[in-house]
Amino acid sequence: HVAVPFSRVAALSHAVASAGVVHSVSRGCRDGQLASCGCSGAKRPKDLKSAWIWGGCGDNIEYGYKFAQNFIDIRERESNEIPGTQDGARQLMNLHNNEAGRRAVINNMKVTCKCHGLSGSCSLITCWQQLAPFRKVGDYLRDKYEIATRVKPTRGGRLRLHRRNVRLPTASDLVFIKESPDYCHHNSTTGATG
Repeated sequence: HVAVPFSRVAALSHAVASAGVVHSVSRGCRDGQLASCGCSGAKRPKDLKSAWIWGGCGDNIEYGYKFAQNFIDIRERESNEIPGTQDGARQLMNLHNNEAGRRAVINNMKVTCKCHGLSGSCSLITCWQQLAPFRKVGDYLRDKYEIATRVKPTRGGRLRLHRRNVRLPTASDLVFIKESPDYCHHNSTTGATG
């Protein structure tokens, strides 16, 4: 089926695309596939044991995030949408969900450690930051899809809650403007085959 603009499905599509770019570029940096970046330069976590060495070749989330931000958001930022219009609202929705996708990758990262030493003695432990498998990021975004918040545009060119008694979305949550059509029924306008 086709993601209808303004819908919950469109919100998920934007988030997944943005997360995919972050994930691919971050991993490509680590693997030496990109000339413009290398291993992560992330700072040592405060809760890491002092005897453990920080600095194995980690996934470069910093570069991946910035690259995705520039690459994915450029289309929305360069459009000349008028604030307060439907297209302006779609632009704000897409930018919000692009950010949620990038944050999904960050929120699922973990510190990975490896033992070194003779006969598995583990006399030396090296740690680095590592991306979660993309499937885990996708599952995380699917959960965000289920609890996505409906918003509506204001005349001033912002988004606000569709209903007042709804949980305020964070930058990691998905937002949408219109309910998705029922994809189980044929609809030639939306491209749903039923």
